[in-house]
Amino acid sequence: MSSSTQPISINTDKELKDLRAAHQVRLMDESEEGVALHRLSRGAYGFTYAPHADDIPVFLKQNFQSFEVHKLPDGAEHLVGFVSAEHAGLVEQRSHNVEITLYPEPHANADRLVSLLLDEIVPSKKGPSRADGNYLGVHLP
Repeated sequence: MSSSTQPISINTDKELKDLRAAHQVRLMDESEEGVALHRLSRGAYGFTYAPHADDIPVFLKQNFQSFEVHKLPDGAEHLVGFVSAEHAGLVEQRSHNVEITLYPEPHANADRLVSLLLDEIVPSKKGPSRADGNYLGVHLP
């Protein structure tokens, strides 16, 4: 773990649990391991290393620096991650035509939990950086 990576804190863990409750999602079933997010049961969540893929593969186990994804009971798909306070403000204001940096875990000053509706964002086609916190560039059109 690099010195700029922050471990998931008790407070962050509570925020994630609260978000899952608000989204009304439960951990996906083992039988769905590896399915594309659009094929995941409604009301479920899982984890992915490829939030930029057309068919986002979702897995049961959360591994180091994997992104959490939610499929809400209404079918809406969300990408969950952490951003800086500045980028959290852009998300909250529903700013348009801006770029934000999303991390799968708290990293450096990116300690604000956000949930982004996948239909309303454009993840970088490059995918996560695989370095420096495994961040993903996200465009808010």
